[in-house]
Amino acid sequence: MKKYSWIFLLFFAIAMGSCSLFQDTSYEAPVMLPEIEVEPEIKYYKASKPKVHDLIHTRLELLPLWQTSQMEGKATLTLSPYFYATNVLQLDAKSMDIHSVLLVTDSTSKDLYFSYDSATIAITLDKKYSRVESFQVEINYTANPEKVVAQGGAAILD
Repeated sequence: MKKYSWIFLLFFAIAMGSCSLFQDTSYEAPVMLPEIEVEPEIKYYKASKPKVHDLIHTRLELLPLWQTSQMEGKATLTLSPYFYATNVLQLDAKSMDIHSVLLVTDSTSKDLYFSYDSATIAITLDKKYSRVESFQVEINYTANPEKVVAQGGAAILD
């Protein structure tokens, strides 16, 4: 009987393998989904100005001139280069009369060369400053707010 038991098991295994009850014969064709058009979320890329200097402190001394609608001012700025060493400082300064630009140290002040195009002032510093150094610039000016053509700044317009 032992001889025939393994033959019986082999026959049973072959029979079950060919039986459709124990085999997965179902086949589903892949479903094709319709293509969906997605609009990009960002339509326009507006890059910000590169950060060249880190503004550490600002001191403003202002005197309003009511009769002429002007403002006399002295701005003392403490800055340091943000990452790369630099010897030029550029600032927005619309419709101003720039009287002087000084480099202020602990004991003295030194005149600095600058150029101004009625919108931006470019100041040439006395040396190239690294990001671990700070410097102080004093700008004496008269502001003419009624001569400004555009209303609001770049941040407001964006």
